[in-house]
Amino acid sequence: LLINDLGIGEINDLLNFYYISFVFTTLCVIYLIQSFNIIDGLNGLCLLTSIIVFVSVSIIAFKLNDFDTLYFTVFFISILLGVLVFNFPFGKIFIGDSGAYIIGLLVSLSVLTLYKNNSQLSPYVIAQVLIYPSYELLRSYLRRLFTKSSRVFRPDTLHLHSILYKLNRANFSYNSQTINSITSSKIVCFQIINAYYLTLFYDNEKIIVFGIIVFVIIYEIFYYSISKTLKKLNIF
Repeated sequence: LLINDLGIGEINDLLNFYYISFVFTTLCVIYLIQSFNIIDGLNGLCLLTSIIVFVSVSIIAFKLNDFDTLYFTVFFISILLGVLVFNFPFGKIFIGDSGAYIIGLLVSLSVLTLYKNNSQLSPYVIAQVLIYPSYELLRSYLRRLFTKSSRVFRPDTLHLHSILYKLNRANFSYNSQTINSITSSKIVCFQIINAYYLTLFYDNEKIIVFGIIVFVIIYEIFYYSISKTLKKLNIF
């Protein structure tokens, strides 16, 4: 399962070389594994994100009559739902780093399988399927690089889910577990809208690219407004 089409001719020419494609695909899988680890900070967030990805992939696979990918994703949706009922909203069990890593790997396999089985599918569809965890990791790296260059590879509490949690704690008088679940639910709702849009227009590349741009803009507006409010409250 190798990536050899990014929708950009010059890059595609390079990806036609086996070893370049192999290294690039490996780096993408590692990147995605880490992106799911990055968002594993609230009850249910990593699990629900992966389930949304699997559901999106399964719907697209069904519409394309790709039943191998469909069965693969439904199988893992079933497993993750079994864990989710204990993880969200009450946090009775946690998936841990190893759980987040293996979920990232399985998501990678599902999108790679969908991509390889359906040559007519735009690579931007895969980008939008994975937009939330992928953009969260990219933004986190760039934020650390340009603000605290000595701490690029260190964890912090400035991810979207982290600052939204702080804002909810400031606005609501519920206990931390309830705030945790409320925060996860808000981000998940955002992702569900994105997934619905994706499954409606997966066969139109221009609309998909537009959807990716809109997601990034909304994310940035959301992040900016939250951080601005936290700064006023001297919390950020």
